Amino acid sequence: MMPADESWAIVDTHQHFQSLSDAAYPWLDPDRPEPLEGDLGPIRRDYLPANYKADMEGLSIVKTVHVQNGRNPHDPLDETRWLSTLARQESMPDAIVAYADLSAPGVERLLEAHARYPRVRGIRQILNWHDEPRLRTRPPRI
Repeated sequence: MMPADESWAIVDTHQHFQSLSDAAYPWLDPDRPEPLEGDLGPIRRDYLPANYKADMEGLSIVKTVHVQNGRNPHDPLDETRWLSTLARQESMPDAIVAYADLSAPGVERLLEAHARYPRVRGIRQILNWHDEPRLRTRPPRI
């Protein structure tokens, strides 16, 4: 770890907050068969700004960017709304990379809705497809 001093100013460009106690994160479901990511037990918990600040103590983190984390995948705007509320209460994250399926019909409405939140800076869509279900992250589009 780099010590905190005036010569270092760190922007954490990819971090995640999550609140499993009030939302669905299917990729963290303990009953999910054979997760590609391996044992998710250590991260299967709420992780909020207080946790982040404790973990980053001693580092000069000046900004954070939350990258889409799969909160309530049936309502991609839910994560943006939740993070925006969190940011007003906790002053972080500073920026949000939201989720949208760019091939979905009507995606423009979702993009417009995300854009109404001033901390949204971009969109993340993991595109890998694999014939084996445990290796895919999205369904195929026709």
